[in-house]
Amino acid sequence: MEYTPHDLAVALELNAKAVRHYMRKQGIQVGKGRRHVIDQTTYERLLRELRAIHASDPAAWSLADAKNRFSTVVTLALTKGPQRVRRRDESVVVLAESEYRRLTGDRPSFKQHLLDGPSFEGLDLARDETPARDADL
Repeated sequence: MEYTPHDLAVALELNAKAVRHYMRKQGIQVGKGRRHVIDQTTYERLLRELRAIHASDPAAWSLADAKNRFSTVVTLALTKGPQRVRRRDESVVVLAESEYRRLTGDRPSFKQHLLDGPSFEGLDLARDETPARDADL
């Protein structure tokens, strides 16, 4: 039986472009614009490898998948927790605002910190009028 990268993508619910990219990294010739045929052994091997990668970090998305399924990424961030979006060797995290506030804390502004601080009433700010001492040079 013959398979295509699209068949892999459908089986894994991934973006076909991400599957083709993974296949190229594995040294499998995949071009653009023509039907790419994969034998059953290669298909099953790739399916196992991609499932293992996806299962190791289910909250990780490729940028292309996150872009295409952004609503799902946001829903999962709100219900299941932070979702990582990878682009090459970099990644960002999508998380619920409540989680963000918990991590960063609800800190007052610097102005509010000064206003809420100790009172300056009773603080003597008058300048000392005594003459300076003489210095021998």
